[in-house]
Amino acid sequence: MGVCGENRVWLPVPRAGEKVWVKVKPGIAPCVVVGYSDVLLLRPEFVVDARVGDHVVLKRRKDGQEFFFEEQVVDGKPFAISCSTPVVVREYRYRVELPCRWRRPGGAWQEGKTVDLSRGGLKAGSWLPGPTRGEQVEVEVELPSGVFRSRGVVAWLLEWIDGWPWFGVKFAGADPDAVRELEQYLAFLLGEEVK
Repeated sequence: MGVCGENRVWLPVPRAGEKVWVKVKPGIAPCVVVGYSDVLLLRPEFVVDARVGDHVVLKRRKDGQEFFFEEQVVDGKPFAISCSTPVVVREYRYRVELPCRWRRPGGAWQEGKTVDLSRGGLKAGSWLPGPTRGEQVEVEVELPSGVFRSRGVVAWLLEWIDGWPWFGVKFAGADPDAVRELEQYLAFLLGEEVK
């Protein structure tokens, strides 16, 4: 498998028996999918305090990847939530923790750490206050071979993680040499060589 666009993760429609996690009060509820038909019917492992219309975060896993979706409660009993993206195909994310930093253009640098990394973007954690969705940012990631720099757009933000919000940045405008260096590092993680 390559790192230049061929490596994809396909997350199929939720199926009965799949284990998922939902961020609700009083915490993160492990759930089992009971069924899917426009909404996701779930059986949580404990009683959740959720009302119709509440915003929740759904986490699904596939091939070592974590997928997060902002959803809404559509029923309390049985527990059911929206499922806005039932099928997902995306570039493979490499789970790697590296020092990184981000800033708004012309602003002060904020320190953070990557959670995962791909050719097209990254997921990172940073102390509050974090960036906002849709915001233009500059990012730097400390690769073993040097610093990867790129401009980007904040694609999503999870503020519910206490004191350490996660956010996703889609790269836009990295230097071609920097992209090649990033590809070489991702290939190294796979034990491959970029030609």
